[in-house]
Amino acid sequence: MRTKKISRIAVKLFAASLTLMVMAGCVNRELKVITKPENADVYLNGEQIGSSPVSTNFNWYGTYDVKIAKKGFKTLQQTAEIKRPLHDYFPFDIFAGIFNSGKTYTYRWHFDLEKAREPSREALVERANNLAERAEAEPEDSPDGSKQ
Repeated sequence: MRTKKISRIAVKLFAASLTLMVMAGCVNRELKVITKPENADVYLNGEQIGSSPVSTNFNWYGTYDVKIAKKGFKTLQQTAEIKRPLHDYFPFDIFAGIFNSGKTYTYRWHFDLEKAREPSREALVERANNLAERAEAEPEDSPDGSKQ
C-alpha cells in the first residue's frame, strides 16, 4: 500500500516537472554591436545585420566573423566570440529555461574604427605611372597560347 502511494507521488512529480518544462518559455539571446563612430555597416558571418549601434538575436554561442565598414575609416575584419555562460550548460539550462522564461540575455561588442589615411600625392602619381607602364607593356602569352 505504501509503495503504491510513493509510486503515485513519483508519477505526479514527474508529470508536474514535465508540464513545467513544456510550459517554460525559451531564453532570448541578443547581441548588440556598438562602434565608434556610429553608423558603420556591420556584418556577421558575411551577412549584413544593419548600421551600428545594431542588435540581433542569435541561437548559438561560438566564434563569429565580424566585418565593420564605414567610408573614411579602415574596414575592420576579425573574429569575435560569444562564450557560453554556465546557465546554458546541461542541466542548468533546464532550470534557466523554467525560471528565466522570456528573459533576454544581452551580449555587447564594442569596436573602435581607425581613420583611413589618405595616400600622399607622390604615392598616387607613382601608382598611376606603374599602371600606365603595365598597360603599355606587351601582353604575355597565356597557357592556351593566346595573347592577354
